[in-house]
Amino acid sequence: MSCLQDLGRPGLQHLGVSESGAMDRFSARVANALLANDVNAPLLEITLNGTKLKIMHAQWFAVTGADLSAELNGEPIPLCQPVFISENSILHFKRTQNGCRAYLAVQGGFAGEQVLGSVATDSRSGLGGFHGRWFQKNDQLAFQQITQTKIQNIHWHTRFAHPDFQPDEPLYFIAGSYWQNLTEKQRTQFQQQAWRVSAQSDRM
Repeated sequence: MSCLQDLGRPGLQHLGVSESGAMDRFSARVANALLANDVNAPLLEITLNGTKLKIMHAQWFAVTGADLSAELNGEPIPLCQPVFISENSILHFKRTQNGCRAYLAVQGGFAGEQVLGSVATDSRSGLGGFHGRWFQKNDQLAFQQITQTKIQNIHWHTRFAHPDFQPDEPLYFIAGSYWQNLTEKQRTQFQQQAWRVSAQSDRM
């Protein structure tokens, strides 16, 4: 379920178009801010562990969000700070330590199909992103090529603290239009029951 996202396409739900966009918008904004990108620059949302990428061209990158034990050519790379990655390097998100979605930004942003003002992937509708779907083995994704001169003229001075999310924090919800269809007993059961996210779930 790793995919290309930005901040989504809000305001179109009355037309049946999902908002989509990054699940963790704070982390997505931080990733782009670290590279002096536009706040809405497309970036990769990487879900859980196992994703392995070959970086074909050298560029500045940043990883934020969940700690998925990212390694560059077998060595750990830091979260929430710019990292220069040389050509033909291997970036591997090995195992989940904390959280489930990390964000990989590249200076200048990734290239993607813009639909209704957004590159965000909506896999159910097949809109945006990379052919409207999750990434698959051997996919090739382009990003903006920025000259070495421009890279050297940027001074990194901002570092963000990585949030410490605890596994037992409460999960808040907003009662939607179907809430009124539940009985009082069902509402109580919903709020008091322990829930586990299974492999049958998706971003929706």
